[in-house]
Amino acid sequence: MLQKNELEIISGLLLGDGCIVEDRRVLKNTTKSYTRLKLTAKDRRFLTWVSKLFVTPSIGKSITYNKENDTYSLYLKFDETRYLREKWYKKFNGKTIKVLPNDLN
Repeated sequence: MLQKNELEIISGLLLGDGCIVEDRRVLKNTTKSYTRLKLTAKDRRFLTWVSKLFVTPSIGKSITYNKENDTYSLYLKFDETRYLREKWYKKFNGKTIKVLPNDLN
């Protein structure tokens, strides 16, 4: 379970350029989906600094490089990502858009 300050940091990231992506994978005739928080930046050191703000041991962290646009992406995987995606994203006219949650402080 995430700590309160980690949830606050996630809210701040989602208010900015952060997003919760949903990936679908087909494995052994079943489609599985999973969600991860994604933050992209030009500076890998910034993403490394952000990743160190998350101290809960169960959080999966990885930083990848995209040579097509010379950017790095930080991915965070934790139990609450699906819940947060449902809270922050809604479908309108067949498109998924980010919305501000009603209970955001």
